[in-house]
Amino acid sequence: MYPKLKLSNKNVKATQGPAEKAFKEFCNNVDSSLNNNVAQVRRIESNKLKIHDLTRGKYKDVYDPSINSTYEKQVNEMSNLSSDFLSVFAKPNIDVNKQLINIPIFLVEKSMANDYIAVPGCQCSVRVPDDKLASFEKDGEFDIEEWVESKNPEKEDNPEKEDPQEGVSGNINIMDMLGVYIYSNEQDVIPRRIFIWIDKIQEETKKKSKKKDDINKNAQALFELVLYHELAHALMDVTLYGVQPAPNFSYAKDNPYRFFEEAYADGIALKFMKNCDSFIEDFVNVNECGKLLYEAEHIEGDTISRWMNIKVFFDYNIAKILGNLINAWESSLEKMNN
Repeated sequence: MYPKLKLSNKNVKATQGPAEKAFKEFCNNVDSSLNNNVAQVRRIESNKLKIHDLTRGKYKDVYDPSINSTYEKQVNEMSNLSSDFLSVFAKPNIDVNKQLINIPIFLVEKSMANDYIAVPGCQCSVRVPDDKLASFEKDGEFDIEEWVESKNPEKEDNPEKEDPQEGVSGNINIMDMLGVYIYSNEQDVIPRRIFIWIDKIQEETKKKSKKKDDINKNAQALFELVLYHELAHALMDVTLYGVQPAPNFSYAKDNPYRFFEEAYADGIALKFMKNCDSFIEDFVNVNECGKLLYEAEHIEGDTISRWMNIKVFFDYNIAKILGNLINAWESSLEKMNN
């Protein structure tokens, strides 16, 4: 979803250093941890974007359907990022580009939330979700060591772990979204769909553009960023390939999952932006992990497939590796800011 989590509130610049070394060590450690699992998996040897403007052309300064072919070309390139994962895990005859292209993308307004809206050109309607996502956060800073230990199989049967939120004080965090990728189940009429709040993109652009003459250009660039970001979530959804993820690691329950998932989605979006100018640079905060990954040129096929492998084979050992990387990244950001 977009926007995304922040690793730190401090502004830093991406440089080579401890974080770069930590990332390389992370790659090596994960590859080593996953290698035995992957070896046991048998290798298995269109289209137009389905963008449905439910506002019926109300925001022409944000979305220009005449450049859909540009988006389609970039999505085709994007689909290659999962080729390593595809070659090992996917069921026969899965065309990733076709899968991505066929995910319906609905352009909506926040006033449509929780209503069924008619889809232009179709004898059907779609329910628009709320543009805000509520989640529970415990009081105090997130404790990565505590999270790692929660994945220790020796503690899984502890009855006190059945409901980690019961009796815990905290707050309801509201995330204001510009876009969201939703997967329900394969039996659903539309198992995957993307919603983009086009009115909020326009509002955000007007608020953050430094020059009035740049508003339209910036709005189209922000729309492109959100579009690629949500399609990147779909690309990294292992169920798209007919594979089930590990049950104890999910976006809804795990802070590190959200951290890496949003970082990679940002990095992929930046990689395929046709014009990543200063407005987009400023919008994607410099201290974001996705920005660091992008600038360090870590958004490649093996990197994305590695993250997808983690979703499938996640266990206590991988939790410890992720915890070490997040700690190293925190330390690196602190040093760069001092």
